[in-house]
Amino acid sequence: MSNGRRTRRALAAGAIGMGAVAALTPAVASAGVPAPISDRVPPLQVTYTAPQIAATQESPEEKASSPSVAEYLAKESRRGNNLDLSMVRSSVLPDSTTVVWGVDSQVQAVGVVTTDTDRGLGLITSDSGQTSATVPQGPPGMAMGAFNAVTNGTYQNGTCTTASSFGDTATSCFEKYKINNTTNNRWRWAYNRWGTGDPQGSTHKINEITIRSRPWSGTASDVAALNDYQPRSGGNICTSGGEISVSYAGFGAKLPIDNCDQTDVSPNATAKSMMAQWTGSYTGIAKSAQFMMFLSTYNTDLTMADYIWTNFRYESNGQYNYHPTYWANTGW
Repeated sequence: MSNGRRTRRALAAGAIGMGAVAALTPAVASAGVPAPISDRVPPLQVTYTAPQIAATQESPEEKASSPSVAEYLAKESRRGNNLDLSMVRSSVLPDSTTVVWGVDSQVQAVGVVTTDTDRGLGLITSDSGQTSATVPQGPPGMAMGAFNAVTNGTYQNGTCTTASSFGDTATSCFEKYKINNTTNNRWRWAYNRWGTGDPQGSTHKINEITIRSRPWSGTASDVAALNDYQPRSGGNICTSGGEISVSYAGFGAKLPIDNCDQTDVSPNATAKSMMAQWTGSYTGIAKSAQFMMFLSTYNTDLTMADYIWTNFRYESNGQYNYHPTYWANTGW
């Protein structure tokens, strides 16, 4: 490990506070393996804020040799978003959680919550207003991804942010189009959101993934309305590996979407926000959630904030009293 990386980790650890760091120690064992239940004090929540994440950012040299960054670039390439290192940021937090994101996004918070049986991993991000200048286009039917066959819309920006802890990964993605139709002093937008939770191997399992979006703090008054959204409901319209057509104010697109079984969607017209949540039996298979929103603003840019929370089980030992996680005091 370079001296630069050690320094940044030390700065971030100090920013968290000695109490939080001391409490974190029993929850972490060597070689990236969770400590035995008897060595943990549940529940434990650590939230890393934007300054702490910035303090642990990796240098270009560290990014170039990072397996997490290499995996992120490979995944982005597979969905048609070809990035180079200059378009990517990465941090390694004091508990070894890694975060990788594109310049289109700003990471506002990372949450790690540990109980005696489960670990939760979450992200809060916001639209940076920057763009990586590529338009990701997945093939038709690609589950969970970018719009296909867009008409009457201009791509603005979009990216994914990934957090990994003990091999479990939470990924939060967005893309934004401006609709080429402005009437009644309104700019119109198509905002696409998806997220995935990927458990590590056969010993870790996932039972929840929740994604949310709303106007970024201080910009809610810029948003005139949540005009429409998809999907309307969970399992009624979605098929595995399929897609649905979305349209509004002349904009049209195909929305790749996975099986929505055990998924709830919840729009809020007053808050101009939306949520999708998958919950189900614990499984070792990666799970996803997705929605899209049509919004209008008062002739100004749309700046959204995004949230993801994933819950993974990593201990059983014959127990039946499981304790899922919850990320408290985030304002979401």
